[in-house]
Formats: sequence, structure tokens, C-alpha cells
Amino acid sequence: MPAYEELRSTCNELGLPERLFQNTIKLYKQLMLKQLTQGRSRKELVNACLLVVSELLNYPLLLKEVIKASGVEKKRLLRCKSFIKQNVDLPRKQVDTSFYITRLCYELGLAESEASKAIKKIKEVEKKLVNKTNKTKALVCIYLACSDQGVSIRDLARVSGMSISHVWKSVKECQDE
Repeated sequence: MPAYEELRSTCNELGLPERLFQNTIKLYKQLMLKQLTQGRSRKELVNACLLVVSELLNYPLLLKEVIKASGVEKKRLLRCKSFIKQNVDLPRKQVDTSFYITRLCYELGLAESEASKAIKKIKEVEKKLVNKTNKTKALVCIYLACSDQGVSIRDLARVSGMSISHVWKSVKECQDE
């Protein structure tokens, strides 16, 4: 299956916007022009490109969603993503913590008021968790704001695709300071 069709299939399954699709194709074409696609799996590269572009466009796409839709192993997808970031000159941009909070709260079935509580905790958490990713910070914000609503570490790990121990250690690190 050509890269275009492979990407279209993944985007359709995830219901992603057209701009994400078009920008992913542009990135894949850059890889082809630099001859970086030779000897690599097209399926893995195009889906890794999708992850990279989602970060650049501030679209909160979860790794586990792409893994499920594409059928590519997590290890291979992350390896390709790292390869792309090392070999293509990309602007440095991260998905904002509030985007992750909104997305994860939706997946947890929490009300918008709960997401607002979590968003209010961002500054406090960012001061304490300097070296953590925005996704991890979002998980900690949600836990601190919504643990009284029955949100557990296990629930957060499940919807984020991160390990329970990572989420737990991050929450503890934030609470200890």
C-alpha cells in the first residue's frame, strides 16, 4: 500500500483533520527527497510522520491511538519518530498542556468543569515538574484536580498509554515539593 493510502487509512480511522493529513504528506516527501525512506518500513515512517506533525500543529494525538489505528508496534513507531526528528530540520514546538488536559478529561468521561479545575493547576504543576513532558504534567493536573471525583492513577495510565508507575511517581514528585 503506498504511503498516501496508508496515511489516509489511519487518518480516516482516527477522524483527523485534512490539514494534519496534508502536512504529514509534506514531511514524508521531505524524507523521500533526502532518501531517508530507503530500507525502512513505509507504514512505520508515515505513521511516525503523523505523530511528529501532530506535535508541530498542536494537535493532541495520543500514541496509543496511532498504534491501534496503524497496527505498528510502539517500539518501532517511537524509533521512527526519533529518526525523523534527528534527520529532518523541524521547528521546536510542543502540544500545550491544556490541550492534553481537555483530551484526557474527555476520554475519562469528566465534565468540562473538571477539565477547568485541572487547567487552573497547570502553573503550580509546571513549577514542580520542570523536566516532565506536557502530557505527564496534564496527567498530574487532572489527578490533583479530580482525584476526589474517583479518577485513579490506573485510569490516567490507561487513557494516556503511560505506565502506572510513571504516573504515580510524577504525582508523588509534585505532591512532595
